[in-house]
Amino acid sequence: MTAVTSDFLLRWQLPVSIGVVVAAVLSLLLTQEPPMQPPVVAAPVSATVLPVAPPVPAPAVEVPAVAPTTVNLVTEPQPVIEAVITQVEIENFLNRWTTAWQQKDLAVYFAAYASTFVPANGSDRTRWQEERTRIITKARDLRISWHDLSWTKEADAAATAEVRLDYQAVGYGDSTRKRLLLGREDGSLRIVSEQNLAVERR
Repeated sequence: MTAVTSDFLLRWQLPVSIGVVVAAVLSLLLTQEPPMQPPVVAAPVSATVLPVAPPVPAPAVEVPAVAPTTVNLVTEPQPVIEAVITQVEIENFLNRWTTAWQQKDLAVYFAAYASTFVPANGSDRTRWQEERTRIITKARDLRISWHDLSWTKEADAAATAEVRLDYQAVGYGDSTRKRLLLGREDGSLRIVSEQNLAVERR
């Protein structure tokens, strides 16, 4: 090769080599991934506490004074009103009275008479009760029944009743029309007075 030719090649090879190197470097730089950036951490945000205003007290309301009310616990006694006597009540009373008489239950029999009872013959209560006790306890096979009741209301929760009593015992019997004045005592009917209107022997 001649000197001219060698010099020519050298002139053209040098720029080509430099260009190749530059292209290789640029290619390397373009193909490399960018370096990882560290994550950005947000700075903590501190809460701002606003001052709270103290509560404003409500204005006081003046309540007018009220005089205390005096309650009178003492009440006037009320009069006791006795219940009105009824037909059924009189019938029940006659059943108890005649049954006690027939069964010689003297306690129940005498309890049918009021404490103010006065015998028709004018004797005192003690003698009358002794005589009735003797007659009732002496009777044998005693049978007593009542019928033909009529009655009227009287004042002060009293009633006048007329009734026929059939009395039968060994050796004696009669049918007596009686008039009874009935009144209340301790809430129950009692005989205040007793009168025989007519007696028929049998």
